[in-house]
Amino acid sequence: MSTSERPLGLVLLSILKYLRCELRPVSLEELKEKLNINIEADPELVENLKTNPRILIEPDGRFRWKSKYFLRNKDDLLAVIRRNPNGIDKKDLLDAYKGVEEDLEQLLHSQPPCILCIRNNFYKQEYLFPAEPKWWYPVSEDVRQLWSEVRVPDPVDVHRHLTSRGLKQVSQKSVQPQRAVVVRKRPKSYDTRKAGRRAKLTNEHLEGTALDPNQFIESTRTTNSAFSSSM
Repeated sequence: MSTSERPLGLVLLSILKYLRCELRPVSLEELKEKLNINIEADPELVENLKTNPRILIEPDGRFRWKSKYFLRNKDDLLAVIRRNPNGIDKKDLLDAYKGVEEDLEQLLHSQPPCILCIRNNFYKQEYLFPAEPKWWYPVSEDVRQLWSEVRVPDPVDVHRHLTSRGLKQVSQKSVQPQRAVVVRKRPKSYDTRKAGRRAKLTNEHLEGTALDPNQFIESTRTTNSAFSSSM
């Protein structure tokens, strides 16, 4: 299938993958040979390659993968780490150039080390820091020998010793403060309070008159009583 018959996005993706894998300048002839892509015959493809943020065009017209940091060799690698004393994410350097991982290992294991690697196991990240020469002091062989002879107690013996002294192991669960459970009562609605309330009627101004309701209720009870005698 020719370049014109393939979707433009698929062609761009194949070029980006190849550049990311090689991490070096790649000519148009190499892309045509390896990927069967004739870039010069497709003006739209050429324009997309020029404006792609992940592609860097060399002065001689070759293409290469554009990493976050423009590095060429181990000296550039060490220089960019030293310019970041607060640490630099290791994964941001792995696509700089071919062989960058081997150079990082050499910088980490040199004597003394040129850089330090701090791992964050929770986030699965590694950060690189510049190592200062003043951090490293020569240690005599006698001190090394004394250090190696220091006896480290077995963890089981340490636990047994602490338990015998009345110290108990504190779990993470027991350290967490207990939150108080607050139970809130749902307030009664206005209609419910109104229905349960007994209304009290006062008719003091009618007391002793013919319209006194108390006299009317009392007479009604007497008339309707089952124990009242019929006249």
